[in-house]
Amino acid sequence: MPKVGDEAPDFTLANSENENIKLSDYRGYNVIVAFYPKDNTSVCTAQLCDYRDAWSDLNGGDAVVLAINNDSVESHRGFQDKYQFPFQLLSDPDRKVAKLYKAAMPFINMVKRAIFIVDKKGKIAYKHTELTPMTRRTSEELLGVLRELK
Repeated sequence: MPKVGDEAPDFTLANSENENIKLSDYRGYNVIVAFYPKDNTSVCTAQLCDYRDAWSDLNGGDAVVLAINNDSVESHRGFQDKYQFPFQLLSDPDRKVAKLYKAAMPFINMVKRAIFIVDKKGKIAYKHTELTPMTRRTSEELLGVLRELK
């Protein structure tokens, strides 16, 4: 599992428009890499809507959000359109990136909830991988971490 201070493993995944998005394209930004289990479920929707509602603060702090699970591009497109997320939803259908970040659930074909912040230089500055629906990281908590990175 990548540790704080490690170079963030690079990846390329398709977004809701089926365009390839590469983590390393965001050097110079703080990147919140948010793994979440499923589109259109109550807790995942609440988590991503929280990030959407705090978007001006997150984006104003030189941060972008890349939200990842193994749902299809089509599922992400509908989810993004429904909730107007201003950030990328990325499809990791075979959980290769989730496995790389140790965010793949064993024995079931799902991604677990995990948060990483990759700093402007491409290093992991923060991680929280023991997230349950009740301990998801809120935008306010993430903004606190981002303020420390300035």
